Amino acid sequence: MHAANLRAWALLAVIQEIRAAGFISYNAVARELNRRRVPTHRGGRQWYPTTVSRLLVRLSKMKP
Repeated sequence: MHAANLRAWALLAVIQEIRAAGFISYNAVARELNRRRVPTHRGGRQWYPTTVSRLLVRLSKMKP
């Protein structure tokens, strides 16, 4: 879990940048992460809307 939290924090700036560019839905964010070739936590090449959803939930729980 600690590794997942660290990875989530590492992706926070990228996610914020993507969402600020207008990619709001989980599907749109996943497509943009794939386009930018951002690796997944486990080193995979494909982001899915569900993965983005879980990442955003994790980040929301971590914020003070």
